[in-house]
Amino acid sequence: MRVMFISIVCAGLVVLAAAAFSGALQPPEGDTTAPFTWGHYPPRFASNVFPTTDISFFVTDTGSGPRLSTVWVRIDGSYAVTDYYQAASDLNTYLIVCPNLDGFDPGQVVEVSIDAGDWAGNFMSRDTYHLTICAAAPRVNVAGYMLTRLSSEGGKLTMVADVAAPLSGIGQIDAYLGLTRLDLDFRDDGTAPDVLPYDGIWMAQLNCGPGLVPGDVWLSLLAKDSFGFAGPAWPFVGVYWYPRPDPFPSFSVADSLRWRRFIDEYFASYGPPDGFRPVILAAGYWHTNIFKDGGNWVGVAIVTDPDGPDDIDRVGLFNWWGQPTGIWLNDEGLDGDVVPGDGIYMFSYPTPLGGDPAKRYLFCMVAFDNEGNASVPWPFIRIEQ
Repeated sequence: MRVMFISIVCAGLVVLAAAAFSGALQPPEGDTTAPFTWGHYPPRFASNVFPTTDISFFVTDTGSGPRLSTVWVRIDGSYAVTDYYQAASDLNTYLIVCPNLDGFDPGQVVEVSIDAGDWAGNFMSRDTYHLTICAAAPRVNVAGYMLTRLSSEGGKLTMVADVAAPLSGIGQIDAYLGLTRLDLDFRDDGTAPDVLPYDGIWMAQLNCGPGLVPGDVWLSLLAKDSFGFAGPAWPFVGVYWYPRPDPFPSFSVADSLRWRRFIDEYFASYGPPDGFRPVILAAGYWHTNIFKDGGNWVGVAIVTDPDGPDDIDRVGLFNWWGQPTGIWLNDEGLDGDVVPGDGIYMFSYPTPLGGDPAKRYLFCMVAFDNEGNASVPWPFIRIEQ
């Protein structure tokens, strides 16, 4: 249920209405406790709030339950669009979400105030606090393992990450295997293993000793700004409550040229691909914006093949269990692809289905050549026998 309150409501009328309401309803015996708020996100008085962050909190009343029509949220003095979600079967707790429809400005100090009453006429003291807006968190556009070859005897793990930088810059990029942080030092200054300085494409290498367990494994990446705050984790697809402004640009012709130059320099430094199957060098969900009622889903995969680009037959999106989704990426300038024939396969898929904002989703991308050979499914890296 969506309720929109208009900011021109007279404060005096609000006070009179609250007084009339509390006088008309006498608290039932034993219910003299007002509601209370908790679980604020961002935390109350946080100083590291990103411009597109939704504001949310829980409201609980242990007696008659919160009366949702009395839950009023003001952001900088204006009443906010507010959604309510039942958080407990006894109707005593609700999640209140204020979708960020317009975005905040970096450096802005936002005042949030919350009023709430219950069905017995008890009103809580106004909950007022401030949030300070910082620059947007970094975003990992695409990432992958390039031409990494690992086996049970070890090898050299190479990772690459194209990171959109916020105003506060990139402070650190961390790679994780499960919950274990790997000792990978990502660089974009032209020193090894990076091949081009300050192009927004970061590289890291790690020498792995023997004892690796054969199979397909995947890592996750978190890019942090100079304050230490991370954006969405690669390779997950995030879902938001509502569409929000994206502070970073979508894939462009300039990005195609940037990646082509990077790949040429990488192959010149580390050698061209070998073997017999296509390779997804890096992939991700560039400028994807999916919310609970739908949105636009964008996929990008940078693909190469030992037998040349003409040997790549198709690139598909699969669910985490390897079942096809029916979505195919293309390099023909169609359905979201920006530059045909550049080896960068894309799709843009408007989805009306949406998702659960409390979850993060995982998918696979697989490239096939004309002989039917399949790449290692991205975002996995394969450890051979």
